[in-house]
Amino acid sequence: MIKVLQKADAILQLVATHHPISFTELQRETGYNKATISLILKSMVELQWLERTSDGRFVIGQRITSAASSTRVPLSIRKVLEDAAGAVSKELNELVTVAVYDNGCRRIIARHKGDNFVQVDETASSTPESLFTTATGLVLLATLEESTRKMLLRRHEVEGAKASVDNACRQLAEHGFCELKVANGDAFLIAVPVYDTDAKPVAAIGFSAPSYRFDSKRKQCSVSFLQQHATSIQRSLRTRQ
Repeated sequence: MIKVLQKADAILQLVATHHPISFTELQRETGYNKATISLILKSMVELQWLERTSDGRFVIGQRITSAASSTRVPLSIRKVLEDAAGAVSKELNELVTVAVYDNGCRRIIARHKGDNFVQVDETASSTPESLFTTATGLVLLATLEESTRKMLLRRHEVEGAKASVDNACRQLAEHGFCELKVANGDAFLIAVPVYDTDAKPVAAIGFSAPSYRFDSKRKQCSVSFLQQHATSIQRSLRTRQ
């Protein structure tokens, strides 16, 4: 086996077991010199095998988590979700994201970008923090059992997380969707839950956009369109059973 792949595999195993983990901890555990591990980590981040958190530590990246989640989400369901994301993005001409909850994290199933020059990017990161900082993540949290939400809040000390989760639960109960304003109100993220044929939550689908492109009427129409597609997904899953 090529030695650099052996080293990358050792790093990947450590991050998977101990994430989030710092550069110093990885160097200590592997015994690799600073120059070697720096180059390997740089390549792994560029390939999206790893991602860096806001404090510089390493977690498993989207390329790995997407591959892993694809084995847990049945192909028939995944295809329906991907098709819906494409259809919504084409209609709204904005970035659309579909995510699922998986073992304490938000996993991306599909992402489709619009053609507008200015796009608001709901992060593709699958770090635990993305559950609390994205509309799709907050919808996924709001559809979990209360005991699970409390456990996740205790485990991940994200600033303002409890208030965000409480607000998401309230929005979902009252309006059927979750809206998260970002960039001092200059942009927003909106998501709705997707249910299976047994009315159990299986995913969240949402879009992100700059506020200047959406007055209240267009925003409400877009939410209704999103909810219609969530219902269509449920119907499609029923016909595939």
